[in-house]
Amino acid sequence: RRPTNNFFISLDAIFSVHFPPRGAFSVWIAGDFNSDRWDFDGYNSSRAVRNSRENFARARLGGSLEIVVTKKWNIWIEVEGIVAGKRRPILGDIFGGGHPDSLVYGQFGATFKFGSPKEGS
Repeated sequence: RRPTNNFFISLDAIFSVHFPPRGAFSVWIAGDFNSDRWDFDGYNSSRAVRNSRENFARARLGGSLEIVVTKKWNIWIEVEGIVAGKRRPILGDIFGGGHPDSLVYGQFGATFKFGSPKEGS
C-alpha cells in the first residue's frame, strides 16, 4: 500500500460581525486547489485503484456562529458547502457505506480562553 496524502492551497475572503460580549457571526467564500493521493475507490474503499492522484480546484461558501457561554468558554458551529467543482473521491466512502463526498461539511466545538479575562470583556 502507498500512503494517502494531500497538498492544498486555499484563499479565503471572510466577513465577520462581532456582538460583544455575546459572540460573532462570520461568512466566507473561498477557492481551493487540491492534489489528493489515495489507493482506494471513492465509492468503494475496499477496491484499489491505479491512478490515484487527482488535481482540481473548487469554490466553497460557508458560515460560522460563535457564542460566549462564560468568560472562559465559547461554543461554535461551522457549516460550509461546495458551490463550484466536483466531488473529492478521497473524501468518499469514509465509513465503508458506499457514499460519495457529500459536498457539505460541518464542525462544532468549544474554545477555552487561558489566562485572566480582560476587564470589561
